[in-house]
Amino acid sequence: MTRRYGIVLILMLLSVTWLRPAAADEAADLRRMLEAAPARLREASDELARLPALASAKAPTRAAAHDPYLCPGDGAALHAVAPADAPAGAPAPAAPAAWLCLQERALYVVTPGAAPDAPPEWKGPLRLFPVTREAVQRALQRHLSDSGQQGFYSDRFPELRLAGPDAALPLLAIYREDLNEQLRQLALEALGEVGNPAVIPDLTRIAAAVGVDTEREAIIVTVARLGDRALLTARQEELHALADSPDRPAEQRGAALSQLALLHARLEENDQALACYLKARDLAPGHPVLRYNLACSYAILGKADDAFRELEAAVGCGFDQWEWVRMDGDLEKLHADPRWEPLLERMSRRPPAGHPPSEPPIEPPAGDAPDPGGAEDE
Repeated sequence: MTRRYGIVLILMLLSVTWLRPAAADEAADLRRMLEAAPARLREASDELARLPALASAKAPTRAAAHDPYLCPGDGAALHAVAPADAPAGAPAPAAPAAWLCLQERALYVVTPGAAPDAPPEWKGPLRLFPVTREAVQRALQRHLSDSGQQGFYSDRFPELRLAGPDAALPLLAIYREDLNEQLRQLALEALGEVGNPAVIPDLTRIAAAVGVDTEREAIIVTVARLGDRALLTARQEELHALADSPDRPAEQRGAALSQLALLHARLEENDQALACYLKARDLAPGHPVLRYNLACSYAILGKADDAFRELEAAVGCGFDQWEWVRMDGDLEKLHADPRWEPLLERMSRRPPAGHPPSEPPIEPPAGDAPDPGGAEDE
């Protein structure tokens, strides 16, 4: 009896541990949706006018006046959205104009009845983010840079998170077909964020055929973020073998460690990323992108002094991608620091003395170790 109860208790504790990240993600998604809902309502007035009223069987219901409305799709409680101007004829004076269904990522809206004395009507569901290729492409284009400088940071596409897994198919089409390399890179990164495992087989086939190591590693990260770590594990084993090879030059071993760090960073394994970057710095201290990525790791972990020290070192080594530095969400915790704007000002005016402007990292010859800074800055 004691042993059986002990096993049950362990399983219960494990289930709580497994469920906690999902609950946190759901709470974050709900917060984003509630923030976006009023603007979506304002923009969708014409769209709502064209929608027919919902039949009673397809409209939200509730058992009593003070109970929450329930989503007609899955019966889950709807979340109230309260824009400044509730539509005429709302069920109660203080009632909101719309209710959000988290699972459907959509709004159900109360509108005035068709006739002056008619009761209000339900319309919907109104998607918070219209999942079309054009809308998805517009969301990506907001992240384009004039110089072509790009990198990676987590939680970059909140709009596409609102679209949910349905955004994966237009993102995959953009990645496969668009001629703009920046846009393709952004689409691949966003695929990892919207979280639809259905695209894993397509991405795995592309990874096997692609000839550029940097692109293949970006696919590997996306597939791992979607839940399949087989390609990631194989690549990590390759890089560990390079890093641990005593007959390799120090710079090549540092390059392998830097690539390992970049993989950890993209998967938000921040302590492992920092440890790898520090080892890589010992082997290749003069590489600007490596020093910049190390600064990002420090910033994410809240170590501002260390982050600024490494940013200064990166600039001293020739790092001049100031436009990306300003965009990079990994450095957001540094923005309020009085050292931040002077650093950007120095970077934007001219490259450091004695160093030419940096070029995008060049892919190493086949069979060589990767560049010490990684495939790209974070």
